[in-house]
Amino acid sequence: MSIIKDLLEMEPVLVLDLPMPPSVNDCYYNIPHGGRAKTKRYRTWIADCDAHILESGQRISPIIPPYAVIYYIDKPDKRKRDCANYEKPLSDYLVNRGMLEDDSKIEFNAQCWSGNKGKSVKCCIYSLAEYNDYT
Repeated sequence: MSIIKDLLEMEPVLVLDLPMPPSVNDCYYNIPHGGRAKTKRYRTWIADCDAHILESGQRISPIIPPYAVIYYIDKPDKRKRDCANYEKPLSDYLVNRGMLEDDSKIEFNAQCWSGNKGKSVKCCIYSLAEYNDYT
C-alpha cells in the first residue's frame, strides 16, 4: 500500500497549530568572516511558537521514531510562494523542542497549502514505529 493512503487512514500522534514560519530563505543571515546566525524574524517566530503551545495547554511528549510529518500551510496572500520553503524551520522547531529526536528520522514528509487564507500551519505527526514498511 501507498504510505500516503495509509497515513490518511492513521490518526496522528500529535497535531499542532503553529504560526506560519518565515521561509527558509529568511531564517539565517551570513556573519562577516564566516558563519550564519538566526534572523530576528526567525527568533521571534520560535518564541511565538513556544508561547502558542504554552497557551494551548497541550502536553507534548517525545514521539518514537521513525516519523511521518504532514504540514498544512495557510496561504497568507496571493503572492507566489514555494510551500516547501516552510518545511525546514518547522521540522527544526519540532526537533529543537524535543518533540522529535532528529529530523533525519522523518521517513516521510509532505507540505501543502491548506486552502485557508491565514498565517498558521497545522502540523500532523505520525509515528511509523508500528508501520510495517518502516520497522
